[in-house]
Amino acid sequence: MYYQMAAINQKAFYYSYGGGGMGGYSQMEKAAVAESFFKTIKVEWIYGQKFNNQQQAQLSIFEWIESWYNRHRRHSALGYQTIQEYEKNNCNFKNVA
Repeated sequence: MYYQMAAINQKAFYYSYGGGGMGGYSQMEKAAVAESFFKTIKVEWIYGQKFNNQQQAQLSIFEWIESWYNRHRRHSALGYQTIQEYEKNNCNFKNVA
């Protein structure tokens, strides 16, 4: 039902993903990561669901990302760590105030 909405948002995501910068990833590398993410979410979550409206689809996808994808799924691009493990090990967040 709302696969079209996901496809439109996927296209918008590609356009807003930004260009490569100094020392950054190239546009093709960024697109490959995004393509992998969208394939994963479709195969592991969307194709098994039936949504009655766009709001239900958005909430379901948000909950899947926050409860499973970010917390449990290991990512090859992050050295087979979860996103939370990667952030804990590689990001030095500082208090700003």
